[in-house]
Amino acid sequence: MRKLLLVLGIVAALPVIGIVLLIGRGLVLQMIGYPVDISPSELAQAIASEKGDPTRCRKLQQTMPTMGPSLAEKRRLCIYIYAKLTHDPSACELLMPSSYGWSCLGAATDKQPCLFDFKEPPEVRGNGIIAPLAQCVHGDAATQNNTCCAVARIAFYDEKKDCSSLVATRDFIDQCYHEVAKKKINMEACSKIENANIRSACLVGVRALVRK
Repeated sequence: MRKLLLVLGIVAALPVIGIVLLIGRGLVLQMIGYPVDISPSELAQAIASEKGDPTRCRKLQQTMPTMGPSLAEKRRLCIYIYAKLTHDPSACELLMPSSYGWSCLGAATDKQPCLFDFKEPPEVRGNGIIAPLAQCVHGDAATQNNTCCAVARIAFYDEKKDCSSLVATRDFIDQCYHEVAKKKINMEACSKIENANIRSACLVGVRALVRK
């Protein structure tokens, strides 16, 4: 009977021992600098405010498994939020070449004047127009002369893909080099972008396409 009670006592104590060990592990991790049981948004905001390293998101730990997103998902979300808060496209490289990495890049990159969707062929939006790409070549004069159409023709039709021929403000020229860099998978085109944020996003995107 005494042995039975001892066995039952040990069995009953095992969950408590497990919890104590997990808590102890969490405390040790905190002592050596790991963020433990912090929400991804809270950690991202802390890193951003300290101008810290976004790789710290990868060190996020939790004392015990919880319902909801996995620890890996929380780490990725932390990186995404950090990149969006700081407008730092380079942080998105930590998520590349996944679709989440591309989403991160979109959130961290400065707004560009034209939008080309993912259709084949793409639809051209921005600078006052919404038009199929073909309209940039065969449409009326107003559509063809739209600067977003000029960028689209260089990026999607021009064999040389030469942005130096584009007569436009710098934001359109930067986007032209950005689009050409992605189409040609050529980092040299990224180096011609003046806007530092767009240039960084271009380099991250092209490197991801190389790895894809």
